[in-house]
Amino acid sequence: MGMLMIIARLALLAVGLLFVSTAVCDNRNEVAWELPDEDDLRMLEVRLDRLIMDDVLLGYQSGEHFLIGLGGLCKILGIGIEPHPEKGTASGFILRQNRRFFLDAVRGEITLDGHKQVVNPARVRVYPDDIYVDAALIPDWLPLQLDIDLYALQMRVRPTEPLPLQQRMRREQRIARGRNGLVVPTARLPRQDTPPELWSPPLIDQRISFTTENPAPDNVTPRLGYQVHANGELLFMESSVYLDGNDQIPLDEYRITLGRHDTEGRLLGPLGATGFSIGHIAQDAHPLVSVSASPSPGVAISNFPLQRQNFYDYHSFQGDLPSGWDVELYRNNSLIDYQPTGDDGRYHFSKVPLLLGHNFFRLVFYGPEGQQREETYHFFLGKGLTQPGSHYYRFQFGGANANRQRLALHYDLGLSRQFSMRVSGLRLPLDDGHQDYGTVGLSAFGESAYGSIDIALSGSGAALEAASQARLGTLNLSARALYLDDFVSEAFPA
Repeated sequence: MGMLMIIARLALLAVGLLFVSTAVCDNRNEVAWELPDEDDLRMLEVRLDRLIMDDVLLGYQSGEHFLIGLGGLCKILGIGIEPHPEKGTASGFILRQNRRFFLDAVRGEITLDGHKQVVNPARVRVYPDDIYVDAALIPDWLPLQLDIDLYALQMRVRPTEPLPLQQRMRREQRIARGRNGLVVPTARLPRQDTPPELWSPPLIDQRISFTTENPAPDNVTPRLGYQVHANGELLFMESSVYLDGNDQIPLDEYRITLGRHDTEGRLLGPLGATGFSIGHIAQDAHPLVSVSASPSPGVAISNFPLQRQNFYDYHSFQGDLPSGWDVELYRNNSLIDYQPTGDDGRYHFSKVPLLLGHNFFRLVFYGPEGQQREETYHFFLGKGLTQPGSHYYRFQFGGANANRQRLALHYDLGLSRQFSMRVSGLRLPLDDGHQDYGTVGLSAFGESAYGSIDIALSGSGAALEAASQARLGTLNLSARALYLDDFVSEAFPA
């Protein structure tokens, strides 16, 4: 029994030492995550052959190095390497299981196929979501060549060996050819419709102000004001209400807009509209002819895709902005404009140019008590926006009175993958009465170039504008030419 007790105690001691040593090793492997500077964040569109990948790749600018997520890149391309940010390592294999990969960011070492190399710690960062490495190191580690265009936020991947994703696509193509055109239906999730309601509790943002006026030392006059923004369902439509007033003028200004939107264009029966609005609508600017108009009573109908820019190479951002708020506009994470609340409770960034390639816009709203919210938009300039054979229209009519009525009808047609045509008719109020305009435009898109020409005609003159953009390496070059012949419009007053 004595010998058994000694053996048992020795076994327990060995287990305890093993546990302690394992805990020490684990504790040694744990690393303190770095927190990236979000201002340095870049989201890259990844292209493989002619395929645009569904997922975007995160990257950060770090001095002279551009860091990309190693785990994110491998996940998108189907390479069997997994990151472990909590330990500062990444491990797996490259294309074949006998080509092992191990990166130790803490030690600054990488092991490729059994051969150990030293890695400069300045070119590797451990962030909470992934291990980020200098993009210039990737060709030395993986069978990939990367062409990164930070201006267009694109990364083109050129494999030096076939990737599993490419091999799978080729197998699928062979199978498809072998089926002699047999189409196998793919399973789709059932559509979940949200039926409109007669009324729903509105979301209300209201602000009440109390001030005093001192026209004389013995005369203090109190002033009370209010401002209300409300959104909700009303009469089976989306509704937006804006009210502004004070104790002198109970209803100084108001806007009421009702409408609906549908991504699949199932509104208004044969019109196939993606959206319509009645009430106070804001009309868009039109090349050569009009500028953006403030909201006024009217109607708008369109079947344009909801997430598409207003026109080919620019977009206008506008909407309600409560009192005391301000908004910043970012393009590809660069601040390009700022606006505080206007007297009409709105913000308006008119005709913001789009750059060739991917355009990522952020509207960042700041409230008076530290509130913050964001809206994001993705637009792409560099390929035909209207698919061949597709037809899009936009109709807008409105005006505060008969003397200020405005009408615009815009029609867009996709001619081919490289060419799109547009035709418009407008009636606008000028100082000497209403004027009618007709316009026609043609846009051409290439791999790294875009060009357009617009012609506008009125009763007294004509205008022509030609524009182009091209990308040379990291530079985006643009040119614009304008010709006016006795032409007068809102955009070009006399």
